[in-house]
Order: sequence, then C-alpha cells, then structure tokens
Amino acid sequence: MKHTFRNLIMRTIGIWAAVNVAGITPFLLFSAEYSFAVSIVRSLGCFLTVLVYYTVVSGRQLEGRRMGLIYLTFFSVQIVFGVASSFEMSAAMEFYVAQYSNIVYLGFLLSVCSHILMGMVLRSTTFAKRLIVTTILVAGLIGGMFLPYMLSARYLYTVPAVTDFRMVDRAKGQMAAEGIDNPTAAEIAERVVLSEWKGSHRVGELSGTREAERIAELLPYTVGDDYVALINGLFYETYSSIVFICVFFLAMFFVLNYIFDPPSAPHFEKIHGALLIYCVLEGIHAIALSRATTFQELADLDRVGKYATAIVLSAFIGLFAWRLKFLTRGEGDFYEGRLERDPGSISRWRDGIDEIIIRRFFSKQQLSRRFVLRRARHGG
Repeated sequence: MKHTFRNLIMRTIGIWAAVNVAGITPFLLFSAEYSFAVSIVRSLGCFLTVLVYYTVVSGRQLEGRRMGLIYLTFFSVQIVFGVASSFEMSAAMEFYVAQYSNIVYLGFLLSVCSHILMGMVLRSTTFAKRLIVTTILVAGLIGGMFLPYMLSARYLYTVPAVTDFRMVDRAKGQMAAEGIDNPTAAEIAERVVLSEWKGSHRVGELSGTREAERIAELLPYTVGDDYVALINGLFYETYSSIVFICVFFLAMFFVLNYIFDPPSAPHFEKIHGALLIYCVLEGIHAIALSRATTFQELADLDRVGKYATAIVLSAFIGLFAWRLKFLTRGEGDFYEGRLERDPGSISRWRDGIDEIIIRRFFSKQQLSRRFVLRRARHGG
C-alpha cells in the first residue's frame, strides 16, 4: 500500500515527538550544560533523520535511494554523537569524546561530499567502485590530517603553544603562592625558559625581548578557563581545512553537473546546494573558533554556530519534505520509475525552484518554449 504525503509526515512527527520526549527534553530540563541552542539542533536533526528515511523507502530510482541513504547515515550520526555528548562525564573524558566525535563527524561529512562528486566523475562505473574510491579518499584525508590525534589522545597538550603555556601558567601560579599577583611578562621571563620551535621540534631557547613577547601572548590564556580556547585553536584550524575540502568537492560537482547535466533524481541538486551552504558556514565557524581568545568567546561563537546550523537544517527539512511530497504523487512515482528504466529518454524535472529561477532570468518568449529538450537516444 502506497502511503500519502500527509500520512508519512504525521508518522515523522509522531516518531520525532517520541524521541524528543524520551531523549532530548530530559537533558534540556535537568542538565545545566544542555543549552537551548543545542536542543534546537538535536530536535531538528531528529526530525530530518526520520523524514529522510521516508524519502528513501518511498523512492523508486536506485541512485536516488542510495543518495538518500548516504544523507540518512550522515544525519543519524549527528544525533548519536549529540546524545552521547549529553551524558555526565569528567572534563577530561568530555574533551576526548568531543575531539574524536568531531573527527568521525568530519569523516562522514567528507564521505557525503566525496560521494556526490564521485557520482559525477565516475558516473559510468558501478556504485561499489565509487564507494571504494570514496572510502580510500576519505580515509587518506582524515587519516593524514588527524594522524597525531589518533596516535595520542593528548596530542593537543603537546603542541608548542600549549607546552609554552603550561610553563607560563605554572610560573604564574608559583608567583601567586608567593604573594605576587598579576606578574608582568618580564617578571615571568625571569622564572622560565621558553623554547624556540621549528614546527613541532625544539631548536633552541628564546631569550630577551622575544621571550617576553611570547609570554605576553600567552598570559591572557592563564585567566579562568580561557586556556580552552588556546588548546582547541589548532584542532579547529585542521577542522576548517577538511570542511573547505568539502566545499571544493561540492563546487566541482556543480561545475561538472552544469557541463554534463546527466539525468538525476529530482530535488537532489537543491539538497546538495543546501549542503554546500552548510559546509561554507561550518568552515567560517571553525575559523572563528580557531581564533577565539577567551572561553566566553568560544562559547558565544559555538552558540551562534548552533543557530546557523538550525537554519540550514530547516532548509534541509523543507527540501526533503518537498521530495517526499513529489515521490508520493502519481507523477513523481511515474517519473522515478522512468528515470530508473530509461533515464536518457526523459527531460529534466522542472520543480517550483526552477520556475522561480527561469521566470526571473528568462523572457516570456523563451518561457513559451520547452526549458529542456528531450535527450537523444543512444544507438540511433
């Protein structure tokens, strides 16, 4: 029995409400660490996951279902990590969980973007081969850029900036115990000897003005929890690099898609466009976090990022709901079936967004003709 759009939306709302009551609301009510911004993102992500599932089971075209399944996996992983990070744990464990869950999350985000690009570049090959290429590409990039984190969970505590900070913080603490409050950089320089670094290797010692300048740079991080911004800075720099690789992959997809324009499941171009916006915002957010100098600034930026994510997730919900509505209608069912059996014989589906674009950029005379001509059959 084929379900109606209304029926599937009601099912989505029902499952979403049950998960919210069981998994999100208790944390929102009883956990001081669980902010409203986080609850919004988790709630929207839950709704989106269920909605994408119904688009997958409702589709008839295999490539469209596979692409939907890849998005489903990505959104599901976000929910799993979100719930895991909501449980009470020590500060050290929370740091490690956040560090590794972010790395895994980046792996899944890169997997989605890589698969989208490989679907265009290797479209004449089998799905299994594209999956293998994507897996190798993602493993190489994530493994290459995050190898130090995989070898040591405490890697960020051993980088030069943090090593120097720990020496400055220790000296400041000793001076405070002696009754010397708010010491200057020059006073601390008399107590410590900082290293000169070439990359991550020690090549000598700093002295004089250079050492005092280095201490002055690190002193602000010794106040309260501001050291968290310093420790996370390097991680977010690497994080942003991966995200902008995702942006590059998606940009390449759109260039190739414009050139070759292969037949594809309706609405996914718009969904990929929303993913591109998501990645751009994620990259900008990561760069801002890498440059934060106080814990409060880090927290404020994180909150703003959560609200930006919520806006893009709402766009995803609208686009996938639009696709689900299309799939549950007669013309959608027919179009997907024809796309699966003989994709070269049909024109591109023209949806509401296409209508807005072409009415904005095309004249009435051009609109009176067909927007896309029937593709020629191969072999005659």
